[in-house]
Amino acid sequence: MNEDELLYLLKHGRADDIRFIFKDIEERSYPENFPAFIDAMIREHKIKRKNIAIRSGMSQDYTYKLLRGDKKTTERDYILAICIAIGMNLAQAQHALRIYGMPILSKADLRSHIISLGINEGKDIDEINDWLEKSGFYLIRTSPDMPSAPIKPLGVDHVEPLMENVGDFSVGEIVSSENIDDIGDYEESDIQLHAERCGPAPMDYMYWGEIKLQNEEENTYYVRNYYYPDGEVFVVLTDEMRDKLEEAKNKGDACYTAESLEEYELLEDAASSRFFKWFLELDRETDEKVLETMRQVDDTRFYGARYGAKLHMGEMTYYMEAFNTQHPERREYFQIVENGDERRFTVSHESYYMWLELGEIYPTYFGKKMQEPEYC
Repeated sequence: MNEDELLYLLKHGRADDIRFIFKDIEERSYPENFPAFIDAMIREHKIKRKNIAIRSGMSQDYTYKLLRGDKKTTERDYILAICIAIGMNLAQAQHALRIYGMPILSKADLRSHIISLGINEGKDIDEINDWLEKSGFYLIRTSPDMPSAPIKPLGVDHVEPLMENVGDFSVGEIVSSENIDDIGDYEESDIQLHAERCGPAPMDYMYWGEIKLQNEEENTYYVRNYYYPDGEVFVVLTDEMRDKLEEAKNKGDACYTAESLEEYELLEDAASSRFFKWFLELDRETDEKVLETMRQVDDTRFYGARYGAKLHMGEMTYYMEAFNTQHPERREYFQIVENGDERRFTVSHESYYMWLELGEIYPTYFGKKMQEPEYC
């Protein structure tokens, strides 16, 4: 399990959609040679090489040479364009970059993060480029005439917003009558991050953060995110809206029904907003809060992971187990098991992996016969 997957699970501990965890298992069976991998992807996605060239926006001759390995490129965007044109999922695109010797997409680079979101959503190059343009980043390069984007971590302060035509952008449903002018002139003046326990299990936390934006006239907006066990919300609030939200929260009222300037259920949905670059920054900052919090919970640190599959009681069981490598004597395991259509997870002091692997001799190593854990 990589860090992005662990962060996702910790931010959405009881979300139903955890199937992506097993993409790495699938990925490990792919060829380590780029042309062979491309051939496998072409078969899997049932696409012709001619259509890859058309969808990527690159010349047919050059695309064919890249696909065959006759030409090598140092431009990561060209490989990304091919991955997107084929219709690869994120795990497949990351594998393609890795075996080509390119840096993989990382949340630390906000441009890469936007591209990752687009690939996850199955967007084409034009749609992803639209997101990039609205957030002030270089488009995916598909020809030498386009500028090449640097691959390095970029904070919000280093973004040069392309806001000249911001009034033409779609910003989602505006439920306030207030008009937003020249949002590109607003600067980040404060950031808050919080973790609030919402259940008995070690991963049962709700995380929320807030970025305060202010301009020279002291007009203020608040960009907020909430990650809670069964979903996520991104909102933009005015001063008045924020005050009402805090008042409702202090009274114990449902705090997600308060009026907001913009509201999105997924980070991908927020890509239509002119506040998108701040949503991305808040998402990245929240990741740090998640890891910081989990490292303090019962001193449990899930730094290792293993995957597997085993025929068990007539059905194939897939499992992932993250475990405490810093303090192995504590035997703390974060486990996900998929059996048929059922997916379960928990934190326990018994290793489901070892139980499956050792079978009857499990007590020899662990001192007692394991009972199948009660999953959350």
